[in-house]
Amino acid sequence: RGANATLQCNGWMGENHHHLLGFMMTAQRKLHTVKVHDASRDPWTAKELLWQILEAISKIETEWGATVVACTTDASGKSQKACCLLQEKFLHLVVPDCVAHQV
Repeated sequence: RGANATLQCNGWMGENHHHLLGFMMTAQRKLHTVKVHDASRDPWTAKELLWQILEAISKIETEWGATVVACTTDASGKSQKACCLLQEKFLHLVVPDCVAHQV
């Protein structure tokens, strides 16, 4: 409670052909799983991803009592647009590109 946290989001296709979105939070030097969402039936849009990110932020704030200060996602166009929309909504958030996805 009371900690600053960073939110990370990454999507992948499981062996069962389900599209999964994983949300992790780092707070006080510890990594925690926030949620894994099966997005197989969701629209493949930046607005849908933004909604999932906002849901994860809300969960972190209400269930963990932490304040999200930064959020990063993978480097897809959908993710980049969702991050732009997120930063418009929360001007205080740091929204860096994912360095691991820049290769």
